[in-house]
Amino acid sequence: MKRLLTPVSRLLDRIGFGPRTPAQGADARIQQLLALLHKQRFGELEQLLLRLPADLQHPAYLALGEELKLVEDWVLLQASPPALLAEAAAHLHTARSQSNALEQHGSLQEAERSLRKAQQLDPGNPELFCLGIVVGSEQGLDLATLEDRCTALRRLASRHYWGQVAMLEAYARRGTESQLFEFARKMQRRSPRGDGLNLLPVYAHLLLMRDMSLTQRLDYARRPEVREEVLRLYRRSLGASQYVIGPATLHQRNRCAVALACCGASRLALREIRQLRQHDPAPWALLARNWREEGNTGHIVDRVARELHGQRLRREAGARPSGQMAETVPG
Repeated sequence: MKRLLTPVSRLLDRIGFGPRTPAQGADARIQQLLALLHKQRFGELEQLLLRLPADLQHPAYLALGEELKLVEDWVLLQASPPALLAEAAAHLHTARSQSNALEQHGSLQEAERSLRKAQQLDPGNPELFCLGIVVGSEQGLDLATLEDRCTALRRLASRHYWGQVAMLEAYARRGTESQLFEFARKMQRRSPRGDGLNLLPVYAHLLLMRDMSLTQRLDYARRPEVREEVLRLYRRSLGASQYVIGPATLHQRNRCAVALACCGASRLALREIRQLRQHDPAPWALLARNWREEGNTGHIVDRVARELHGQRLRREAGARPSGQMAETVPG
């Protein structure tokens, strides 16, 4: 039945019956980079790439990496550090699409070679070590090697968001729960109020929840110590007056909304959902209830928003004096 209904569901999504919140798309500046890559205007591409904000460079390289053939043409014409970093990202993307373990290993080895070449030309580029953590983690390198790469990254850019997120995911993949939270909380304590890195322990909770059932996830998130940490760090990051919206905000807001919804902080979760222009499928998949939601996680966002709004209305109705009319306009 699922096999029959899935294509029908996808068709309904395409003709206007899909979720209100679309899936995450590329930033306009990344789309511009991709357009330049397709036109083989590599000089302009490099100039624009190097002018990007630090928090947008890693997503940009990953997006360029989805175009292996074009990136290889770029490297053939000018094997510059940006071209070699894009080549490493392309080999990483290829490895992730391969099912054969030997082929994956070969692609990841190629990514490492591209990174070494780029390092010889531009050893002070933080993206070398950010991509190095991701590639090394997928290769199965030991945690000590990945920690060395993270230390080198932090010497160059102590608040590099994507590099520290990558290291957190490496601990989730290869380390213990204790190591995962030790790293997350250590990096959080070093982060000023308003910084997105305050959310690393929140991400650690979400990473830990991946291997649980939906019921177990909700029970875990509503433990007093977990709920308290999520709320405290939300108020220190996205919820702080010092927070500045930037290229990583969508990543942060999606994960905060999921964590807040899981731990029962419905008012704050609804606040973050209402500010979402796009959803990131990865964290929302934790709340999937059925095959349709697994196929399009935008349906999860819409359902959770409806449920949270309903909870809010019920609370307000319960707190209202007898005889007072209920508010009927959402929001």
